[in-house]
Amino acid sequence: MYLAAPPSYFFLFAALSAVLAYSLGILAIIRHVFQQKPWSKSIGLSLGMIAVFTHGYCCSQLLFSAQGIDLGLFSVLALTGWLVVSTLVMSSIFRPLENLTLVIYPIALISVVLSALLDTPYTPINHWPLSVMTHILLSIIAFVIFSIALAQALLLYGQHIQLKHKNFLSLVRVLPPLESMESFLFELIGLGWLLLTTAIASG
Repeated sequence: MYLAAPPSYFFLFAALSAVLAYSLGILAIIRHVFQQKPWSKSIGLSLGMIAVFTHGYCCSQLLFSAQGIDLGLFSVLALTGWLVVSTLVMSSIFRPLENLTLVIYPIALISVVLSALLDTPYTPINHWPLSVMTHILLSIIAFVIFSIALAQALLLYGQHIQLKHKNFLSLVRVLPPLESMESFLFELIGLGWLLLTTAIASG
């Protein structure tokens, strides 16, 4: 692991924009959850969309280069964070999932910062067939998505136990409603299943 080469100005601008959008989103949800400040769904979605587009641009620059496709640790981590945030933002349009940004946005922010500042001793591959590269990339991402779905399921289980015993601790107050949590869990599982199926088909 070592410091990454100086990025282009466009990449740096996109990375800083993503970090700023994530930071403002985190501050807004902290004020809403812990200080009972009103939540503006339009502002929250706007910050989420900015983060999705700028984070996505960073991922495209990290993964695809003149030397080939980079499947290094931080490139895949950034791509996984982008997929989860994209799923969350799209789901938040229809369901009250904004409180999950308190957990997901910091992880996505860290993935952007690490991918911009650090690099791994990995040589981009340019001699493998596209189908093989697609198979490897989608398999890795699907595994990470399923791991995130497992963490989501554990949160959902803890929330269910507290509600069942009428133990309204901070976990119940902070997390979104139970039905919204279940819907997002199934969406993560569906996304992982789709990626894994595509990976198997491409391999």
